[in-house]
Parts: sequence; C-alpha cells; structure tokens
Amino acid sequence: MRPREEEFGNLAKKVWAERLYQVAIYGTEKTQYEDLGTLAGYYTQKLAVLMEEVGEVARAVLECDTENLKAELIQSMAVCAAIYEFVTLDQGPTAFKQESQLRVENEVP
Repeated sequence: MRPREEEFGNLAKKVWAERLYQVAIYGTEKTQYEDLGTLAGYYTQKLAVLMEEVGEVARAVLECDTENLKAELIQSMAVCAAIYEFVTLDQGPTAFKQESQLRVENEVP
C-alpha cells in the first residue's frame, strides 16, 4: 500500500518543526560549522548526534514503544535534514572546496 500524499505532508511538517527546534537550541548548521572550525569536526559531531538518535530508534523498536519510535524517527530525519541543509544550502560546498585546497597546499612533495 502506498503512503498517501497528505501523510507525507504531515511527516514533512513534523520534521520541519523539529528542525526549527534544533536551530533554536543549537544554532544554524553554518554557525555550528564555524564554531567547530573544521569540516571534519562538523561531520564528526553530526554523525555522533545521528547515531545517538538511531540508537534511540532501535531502543524504541526493541521496547515496542510506538509513540517514542515515531518521535525518535522524526528527530533522526531532522538531523539528516540538517546535514543536507549544510551540504546544499549553507557553507558545505564552500567548506569542501576550501579544506580540499588547504590539504593540497599542505601536502609534502
């Protein structure tokens, strides 16, 4: 059975609301990247957060806790959306280019 379009719209709204909550607490992805100072630091932090959320999804599945599972899935999707925002909209492309150039410039011949 295919999901209905309105169900997907409701899901997107919930993920968006969670993203707004995350931004209110932690700041924008650009700000987080700038605070951490490196692309590696940013991605390390984001992967740690994502893995923590996925762990909470797993716990909810194992405990058969449907309500908590829904909430944790939304939070996991919002973290993925944050990374996507950074890569496509914020400083991701610029940061990739700058850090790649620095690596090339600092390589020992």
